[in-house]
Amino acid sequence: MNRVYDQIIELHPGIIEYLPSPSCEDEKHQYPEREFFYKVLYKLHPHTVDDLIKQAAAFRQPAAQNL
Repeated sequence: MNRVYDQIIELHPGIIEYLPSPSCEDEKHQYPEREFFYKVLYKLHPHTVDDLIKQAAAFRQPAAQNL
């Protein structure tokens, strides 16, 4: 979650207004709940969520699919 969160904040800095700020307890970042994060992201930037889904699907597909 932390890599995606940081990338999204960098790509769409305005989304931070809709998300709780990550808390730091014992130097561990507590990010927003995943479901909430993606719902807010989809509402504001649906194309970004679509791109993330396509990237994840491409990553999970086997490399030699035409065997």
